[in-house]
Amino acid sequence: MLPYVEQQQLYDRFNKKARMIDAVNQEWIRQVPGSFVCPSAESARQPVFDNRRDRAGANPTTPSLGLYYAVSAGPLHQDACNPACLPGAGSYCCQGANYGTNKDDDSPGMFGRSDKKRSFKQVTDGLSNTFLMGETLPDQCQYHAAFGTNFSMAGTAIPLNTIQTCVSPGATDPPPTGCHHLACGFKSTHSGGANFAMADASIHFVSEAIDYVVYNNLGTRAGDEAASLP
Repeated sequence: MLPYVEQQQLYDRFNKKARMIDAVNQEWIRQVPGSFVCPSAESARQPVFDNRRDRAGANPTTPSLGLYYAVSAGPLHQDACNPACLPGAGSYCCQGANYGTNKDDDSPGMFGRSDKKRSFKQVTDGLSNTFLMGETLPDQCQYHAAFGTNFSMAGTAIPLNTIQTCVSPGATDPPPTGCHHLACGFKSTHSGGANFAMADASIHFVSEAIDYVVYNNLGTRAGDEAASLP
């Protein structure tokens, strides 16, 4: 994405084969392209966090720019189902498996954890009816790092503007467990909702009062639901 927002020089400096915690990338993951930070977020003045994790489990933390705009994974199974969602075959809000880590498991949204690509022609629900990305608050999710490869997404299974944290007390403390499927969703400090980009590149403010079923249906790219923005 960097080359498309006049950041080709920064993009070229990254070693794409290395992790963000590797020494070769340490300087670059702390850079702050202005368009990558939501100015209304409380952490906008200090958007580089000292406790980002690019993988789950016992992995070290590293200073990195937080993730303020996450791509949409839709109603994806996030290692567990959110309590607001009933699991099971045919679930509209907890589909696939493990953030779409395995290409064969697929994922219902525009993005998953694997590098599987989705073309516009695969968005049969309509580009204007499918979330592409939305706002989030990195201070509430330790795994949200702008240049992290593991968790640069959020899902619609977590109700919009769920204010809950998934962060270790200190940068050297063990990683948080059992909370990312509760806290790492779309959210903002705007009153009453958050901004989303649709797959047709239009921007919309979505109310936190949106029907939960409709919210998840807007997260799928090919769910055949009759869903549109309120």
